[in-house]
Formats: sequence, C-alpha cells, structure tokens
Amino acid sequence: MITNRAVRWVIHGIAMAVGVAAILHSLIAPLILLLAVVYLVAILLFLVLEGKIDRLSVVLSITLFSIFVVVFFLPLWIEELKIQTPEGHLELAEKFASRGQLFGNSAKVLNHYRLAAEGGNIEAQTRLGEALCFGHYGNTDLCEGMKWLSKAAANGNRRAQMLIASFESD
Repeated sequence: MITNRAVRWVIHGIAMAVGVAAILHSLIAPLILLLAVVYLVAILLFLVLEGKIDRLSVVLSITLFSIFVVVFFLPLWIEELKIQTPEGHLELAEKFASRGQLFGNSAKVLNHYRLAAEGGNIEAQTRLGEALCFGHYGNTDLCEGMKWLSKAAANGNRRAQMLIASFESD
C-alpha cells in the first residue's frame, strides 16, 4: 500500500526535478506555476488515497500561485497604470509580447503598440504595421498595417522601408 510518506517523497522529488530543469533553462515563472500545479495534484492525491487533505501541499500550492501572480503579472499591471509616454507604451508592449503565447496578452500588445505609434514613436509604428500586415497577435489588417509602415518609413525607419519594398515587389 502506498503510504502518505511515500507519496510526499514522490511529489517533492518531482517538484525538485522540475525546479532544477526549469532553473537551468531560465524558466522561472513557468517553474513557479508548474510547482503550484504539482502541489495541487498532491492535494488531490492525498484526498483520493487518504481521504484527507495534506496541509503542506495546500500551503505550498497557494503560496506558489500567489508568488506566480505577484512576480509575473503584478509588475506589468502596476507599470500599465503609470505609463504616460509613447516610449513607455512601446516598452510595455514588448514586455507583454515577451510573455509568449501561454502568458502573453495579444490585445494589450496591440493596444500599447497603437498608443505608442499614435504618440509618434517610429519603432512602434513599424512594429504595429508589421503586426497588422502579418497577423501577429491575431489581427490582420493589411491597409492599416501599410498605413503605419508608411508613416514609419517616411520618418526614416529602414525596416519599415524594406517591408514596404517587399510588399510592392510581390
């Protein structure tokens, strides 16, 4: 029969292995989330096998979920409330974009690129135009994308000029 102690050792062993692998690959936020899920599974295992809830797993799971939100999302939410410049919007768009498909927010990326582009940031104009032309972040609007690329190109952005030239040659 599987004992409470054996299950606990297996759960901690899995958590440690996942932790080491994630740290070696610089995946801190996914690590924290994954560990929280591992301990959530431990809660369910103890409930099924023992008919009771393991308090340590509950505390660890809640703590890890909280750390995940505080470390991974809270700084962006605070920064979003404080930004006032086009450069700030561009920087925040990049931070949201760097979260990837799992934790990213495509609507916020496009919104902050748009706010920065409307504020005159040439790099944001290029990135917004490129995103709209190629359908990055879920929206494709070739006319709108070309409008932003044209503005950036007129302001001297070399990448925007090259993208426009590649569209014209097709």
